[in-house]
Amino acid sequence: MNRIREPSTNSNVGHPSAASSPFARLVVAPKTLAFSPGSNDIGAPDLTALDRGASTQTRIYIREEQPSPVCDIVAEQKVALYRNGSQRRKHVTIRGSAARTVRSRGRDIYTTDIPLTRLGNRVASGEGLLEGDAWTLLDFLYDDISDFVAQPFSVEIEVFGERHIWWPDALLRRAGRPCLIEVKPLEEVHPEEPQLAAFVSARFSAIEAACTNRGAEFMLLTEREIRLQPRHQNSQVMFRAITAHIPERVVWNAADILVELPRITSVLALFERLPDHGDSALLIACMLDRLGYVELDRTEPFCPTSVFTNSLGRQR
Repeated sequence: MNRIREPSTNSNVGHPSAASSPFARLVVAPKTLAFSPGSNDIGAPDLTALDRGASTQTRIYIREEQPSPVCDIVAEQKVALYRNGSQRRKHVTIRGSAARTVRSRGRDIYTTDIPLTRLGNRVASGEGLLEGDAWTLLDFLYDDISDFVAQPFSVEIEVFGERHIWWPDALLRRAGRPCLIEVKPLEEVHPEEPQLAAFVSARFSAIEAACTNRGAEFMLLTEREIRLQPRHQNSQVMFRAITAHIPERVVWNAADILVELPRITSVLALFERLPDHGDSALLIACMLDRLGYVELDRTEPFCPTSVFTNSLGRQR
């Protein structure tokens, strides 16, 4: 059986994990995925709270000073902690964690550590399980993530004449474009009390304006976007697959098998041709999806009967 020609290393230039990933020679050029609302794309930020306060007379005050750009220095300092920390001393296949780590900081307060597979398993910390799920979702959706820093710096805003300090939950860079992210429970974005709703509306307007003045996008995520099914479940399955430490030779064997399968096939068909690793067929299919050889159907939950498009398959 002929081996599939290894993709050119030039297709992976600039990827943070290209030099160290055990599957570096398998990685193909990042594909541009078209996300449609309600399927894989997060979509527009949930700012319905702005409409709820529209009937209330409000004035939003933004600082007059020239805003500073997104603070690269602070971001680089936080990244340096990762470079010099214990994660660098671990083997490349076990950096971060094989599963998400959840730490309790007291009653009803949790801290999560999520290894971002797009960034060589760099650990992204979050406050609360909702943030942990958000970071896993971002890692699942976007193949052009170039940097991620949790709580990178503070931003000063003014709401109703009073100064407030806002700490973004994360700074995300995609293809060099900075995006400041806020993760909030839905009940905090849409409070029932009218006066509080007006304040929340004004606060988010001030935050969005401050981000725009600094040349960054603003993304507001609630459980409505983060835990939308089947996207949420699929992001968890993909995460488990990428951190399952499946041997490289098994992935290569599966890639060889793809040539024998039709263009539109299923995980079950792959399972039937993997006698020694059939129980891991779904995880292997997820890895092949990440590497660009297949594309699993994201309109349905990932499962052993999932259908996928096989880029190496034969035409019927």
